[in-house]
Amino acid sequence: MGKPVLKGIRWLLLKHPDNLDDTRNERQRLEEALKLNEPLATTCYMKLEGINNKITTLYKMAYGFRDVEFFKLKIMALHETSYVLVG
Repeated sequence: MGKPVLKGIRWLLLKHPDNLDDTRNERQRLEEALKLNEPLATTCYMKLEGINNKITTLYKMAYGFRDVEFFKLKIMALHETSYVLVG
């Protein structure tokens, strides 16, 4: 793709799909940008899903915590922890 596909795409992402102007090829430009960024979006989604699973597991393990602030600190420290597979 020789042309800059991503230039001005932020505003197209924020627009309602019904308001895209076909005379300015906004719908086509948006589809090209989304197609170009598909692997990045998939990776981001997978990472967020992994973080959500870690928080859910921590929530189940933290059933007896009396302090909500301690639970928040544990969530913030999730990226520093490493888990070893056992079995």
